[in-house]
Amino acid sequence: MGITGNDIETLMKDFQTDAMALPYKYFECTHEMPSKDRGIFTFNRCRGVDVLEPVDEELLGAMCRATCPPSIIATAKLYNPDIETKILAIPPRTQKMKDDGICCQWEFTYKSK
Repeated sequence: MGITGNDIETLMKDFQTDAMALPYKYFECTHEMPSKDRGIFTFNRCRGVDVLEPVDEELLGAMCRATCPPSIIATAKLYNPDIETKILAIPPRTQKMKDDGICCQWEFTYKSK
């Protein structure tokens, strides 16, 4: 796909084009680059939230915390070990997250030197 590099912009491009891992039918994501040293990746729709939130919000939160941070952090580290990942929002969702249409949100920056 012609994606090369090891910076946050490259990581964000990877997240945008990884159609096999995040099929649009089940996931809706937005990608922002407020600056060249900061990226924000937001899941506005997630299959886990769709299925588990109506049944058991605590189970949803446990599942998300057990699977998503290790996967997303590891992906960022593959691009560049100096990329730090911060969870801005993760289930169980607050009412504000629900109102804003956010399932989870991630911020990528570089380690402070």
